Amino acid sequence: MKTFYLKLILFLKALKSFFTQNKFYNFSFYDLFIHLVEIFRELPTVHQLKNDGEFNLLSINSLKFFWPKKMPVNQLNFLYNEIFMTRNNPASYEKHEKWLKGSHWALDIGAHEGFFSYYAAINKVKNIVAMEPIEELGVAINKTFKEFYANSNIYIENKGVSSISKKVVFDIDLTNACDAKISNNSEGVEVELVTIDSIVDKYGFEKEGFIKMDIEGEEMNALLGAKDTIERFYPKLAIAVYHSYENALKCRDIILRYNPKYKVTFKGMNAYYYPEMARPYILYGECN
Repeated sequence: MKTFYLKLILFLKALKSFFTQNKFYNFSFYDLFIHLVEIFRELPTVHQLKNDGEFNLLSINSLKFFWPKKMPVNQLNFLYNEIFMTRNNPASYEKHEKWLKGSHWALDIGAHEGFFSYYAAINKVKNIVAMEPIEELGVAINKTFKEFYANSNIYIENKGVSSISKKVVFDIDLTNACDAKISNNSEGVEVELVTIDSIVDKYGFEKEGFIKMDIEGEEMNALLGAKDTIERFYPKLAIAVYHSYENALKCRDIILRYNPKYKVTFKGMNAYYYPEMARPYILYGECN
């Protein structure tokens, strides 16, 4: 009953957002529809298959993956839907069915649980770089690839991304690792930040690439460090832009400044926390 009332409140917030004049964004009825689908979509069950040292082997539907024992599993079913439920999903990184397929390489920036990296491997992307500053998660992703996705090359980078290379302190709470981000004080874990351009150059990537990004509002700084990549190689872009109200517009402007040939579109209507300031979930960018 509690879950029903919570979903009802979210439903009413969504309606209020849609019918409230928005300063920057015009949402379609389809955006409203898929937002409501997300509210009422059933979450799959997470199963534990076996213990393996410091990790558990888990499964969600047909997906098997390793996960650190010390970290909770309560968000994994929602994150699974975010990646693998591509139809009528406001948070999907797939602009349309099979948009990722055919990519020669992919950057999973903010890899976290690794689901997008696994999704890329399933879609036959040969070279995948998973960028995740939490070391335990990087080990789990690497372990999963060795066990289940040996046909794809996975490269783990325990680093973050920004406009320049530098070292910063991250605020990391393993009980809520999705919210790991740069700390405002000196307490935390030291993390090296690099640019997207440096990663693309390191692995010799060129055209036919795909960049997925969800890094807690730092997406604009990351794009500022991708100038050469966007100008020369024009990868497909799927970027989470819901963290702040104007992020979608700021990301769009950076992309178009670097390469005006890009077609940039938004998808979804995130209205969970601030109904009067709804914003898109995802930015898509591609050069036709």
